[in-house]
Amino acid sequence: MNYKNYKINNEKICTVKLSNGIKIIFDELQNFNSTSIAFYIKKGSRDEKIEQAGYSHFCEHMIFKGTEKYSKSEIASLFDKMGAYFNAYTTNELIVIYNTVPFYYVDKSIEIILDMINNSVFIEKEVDLERDVIINEIRADFEDPHEKVHEDFISNIFFNYPLGKPIIGFENTVKNAKRDELFQFYQDTFISDFITVIISGKFNKNKIIDSLNTFKFVNFVSKNNFDNIKAVQTDSSYSFTKLSSEQVHIILGTSKFNINGDDFVKYSLLNLILGESMSSVLFQKIREELGLCYSIYSFINKYRFENLFGIYVSVTPENVNKFIDSISNIIIELKNKGISDKQVEDAKDQKIVELIINNDILLKRLKRIALMDIILKRDYHLKNLFGLIKSINKDDLNKIVNDLFIKENFFTQVLYNKNLKMKECSF
Repeated sequence: MNYKNYKINNEKICTVKLSNGIKIIFDELQNFNSTSIAFYIKKGSRDEKIEQAGYSHFCEHMIFKGTEKYSKSEIASLFDKMGAYFNAYTTNELIVIYNTVPFYYVDKSIEIILDMINNSVFIEKEVDLERDVIINEIRADFEDPHEKVHEDFISNIFFNYPLGKPIIGFENTVKNAKRDELFQFYQDTFISDFITVIISGKFNKNKIIDSLNTFKFVNFVSKNNFDNIKAVQTDSSYSFTKLSSEQVHIILGTSKFNINGDDFVKYSLLNLILGESMSSVLFQKIREELGLCYSIYSFINKYRFENLFGIYVSVTPENVNKFIDSISNIIIELKNKGISDKQVEDAKDQKIVELIINNDILLKRLKRIALMDIILKRDYHLKNLFGLIKSINKDDLNKIVNDLFIKENFFTQVLYNKNLKMKECSF
């Protein structure tokens, strides 16, 4: 059996919008014995002023450090006792708090998370302790060649735009962040108008609605300006970062393409064919056939207004120009010969297999619903997503190839311990 014959069970997914502004997406699976919950605060690092760089991430850390009701050790102990998988992260456009618990702890879990995002106290001593933790995190990230080249790629391709700022912030902005400024930022950010809650698994819907109706931080929208300016790719075509590294780290990428409507799914299939998987063109040709590298992949990111495509590789210095020649030839062949029917069918099968497997994992279900609803603003039902994937053909993807791979639109970020004479890609 392949994806053409796979039948999807009826999904019990519904959306409720509360009077306080919170949006809840219920993904009911009463045959499960656990529940995953994610709070998506729809603001991130791009919405900070330059002097606030890193505040979103700092506040994400601070909500774990104590509330009016619970100390930081009590928060940790309570979630450990529930067997919860509890964590949080910050992106350019989101702050996310998520966990998984046995279904009978759902109400308690939501009560604690609500307390964290409603009633965190930001004790000055804890702010100072966490400041040092984050500064260590900044230094660790910026000493890691793989992390640093990605950070510099987005920073330089969106030079002088808020989207290009490091999510984690700068060492000086974190050092200078005062407790009261951070607390005000928290109160202006963790508010109901910006929150979508997604819940997958077994739960009592009415109890959850009652709990979320108690949310305190509401209607501060006038104090919170989103970054509504589209970041535009720099006119520069190359940037170099000097950092101690045995290998040369390279990212080739562009933001100069449009994704409208359902195009993101088409780009996702192209990404699978090109460089996201072991069977991809880049992995098979450059690593397996030519042995030029250990790590190579492509990626596609969707932001509030922008799109970003890139190819990452780490190679030894002597193989840099061989890689440039190889990647150029691969792209030229892709543009001239096009993607085959078999490649498209294999990618569709692979994508649907991935969705089927992830559909049995609660946190993966949450992420899929969040991607479709919050980021792509599309229908999140799996049946409709399958239908969209099945409808894509090679002409759809070959059009994307020609729209995407325009040499003049590509930006190159390089990281190594000294500047190298490199060939330019030619496609």
